[in-house]
Amino acid sequence: MNVVDYEELKKDCIDYLKEGSNELEPKDVENIKKFVCSFKDVNERELWEIGKSLQIAAQLIPERADMFFQASFLCYQYSAEKGCPSALRSLGQYHLFGYAECRDKFKAVEYVKKAALLGNSYAQMDLGLYYFIGFGVKKNESKGLYWTTRAAHNGCTEAMESLGRRFLMDGKYDKAHYWLSEGIKHNYGGCYYAVALENLHGIGCEINIEKGWNLLCLAADHNYGFACYLLAEAYRLGEFKSMKIKRDMNCCAYYLQKGIKALNDDCMLLYGQLLFVGTEISQDISKGIHYIHMAAQNGNPKAQIIMSGLFFEGKLVEKDDVKAFYWIRKAGTRGGRPALRQLAYFYEEGIGVAKAPDKAKKIWEIYDLLAPDKPSE
Repeated sequence: MNVVDYEELKKDCIDYLKEGSNELEPKDVENIKKFVCSFKDVNERELWEIGKSLQIAAQLIPERADMFFQASFLCYQYSAEKGCPSALRSLGQYHLFGYAECRDKFKAVEYVKKAALLGNSYAQMDLGLYYFIGFGVKKNESKGLYWTTRAAHNGCTEAMESLGRRFLMDGKYDKAHYWLSEGIKHNYGGCYYAVALENLHGIGCEINIEKGWNLLCLAADHNYGFACYLLAEAYRLGEFKSMKIKRDMNCCAYYLQKGIKALNDDCMLLYGQLLFVGTEISQDISKGIHYIHMAAQNGNPKAQIIMSGLFFEGKLVEKDDVKAFYWIRKAGTRGGRPALRQLAYFYEEGIGVAKAPDKAKKIWEIYDLLAPDKPSE
């Protein structure tokens, strides 16, 4: 029996996809299918890991995101057909976030339930969240707590953080500290971050900014992306809460790059803006746009508004009204009044989309409901 070097297969697949065009044409989809089929006989776990590598590539290489997501989706499909719980959970995530043109909340729940029943702890955590918020299922807090607790007992550190935060909000500090301590034993940055918030805001304890800062540093050291973002901002501004620190753009850049590796879209956007403007670090407009694009691809509404503006103006990138519309629609209500105003205008004028005055009218109605003093304005 031949031994398959799936690390080499992952590298080959990523190298192959990097050579494609920016746009995903029908022929590209067929080529990707043929390429993925060439190694679909590896075992289900290795096939899932190839898919995971391609998904990460999609999030870090926005110019090829569509191709990477499509290839990753196929890997997950083939792996799921072989019964891999992790692949089933990943397919659920694709339907949750709309990757590879998937968007069906009921399929998201269906895949996650299958994976959860097969013992996948991350799927159990997802299912718990779905019950808590009523996503694709009837809202049921007891079932939400059951599945989240089951996930935590099965070693899911994100579920430990979720339980810790939930018990903190409910004032059940002993239970909160138990689960956050369990997460810290597993070196999970999210639990360090949650304990940092306790100290920074005095949740169940006295406010202690210095201790909160130290815990925030530990969270960042353990690759918690938003902690990296907060530290980067602190070093950029030279202060954190009431605590003065030495302004250091090298430290700022270090934490931003660390946060980007952890796929934090706030780090991607800030780093892109700093490179784009060039007043605080060396200017590189091309790299700046790349990181802003990366943030947009990872769901950051502010970055999506910026990308829409760049494509609409056509000064620093080739003018493309279809892409301008695509990004402003992605931002949607999450982008606040600025995004809605622009989206309504695009529908009114038929920019990148067929004129649709009825849709524009509905968007203006939502726009009017939002308070004009929102930070995004």
